[in-house]
Amino acid sequence: MSKVLTQIYASERKPGYYLYVPKDTDLKEVPEPLLKPLGRLRKSLLLLLTPEKVLANAEVTTVIEALQTKGFYLQFPPAEDPMDDWGK
Repeated sequence: MSKVLTQIYASERKPGYYLYVPKDTDLKEVPEPLLKPLGRLRKSLLLLLTPEKVLANAEVTTVIEALQTKGFYLQFPPAEDPMDDWGK
């Protein structure tokens, strides 16, 4: 598994959704059915992904593999636990 310089975009329509693509990827290369629900995307972060890197909400090896095979990775917001607010 290698290193991938990755551009991360945040969805302005769907908070918590992030699209990872290799840095020089034209977003026209990402499938339209994936992009359309996300709405407008804004550049969020440029990150060098390596197998040793730790990401907050995704397994880095899964992200790198998706970037190398599909050309993108879509990160969803973390699942909310309904018990988090219980008893407040």
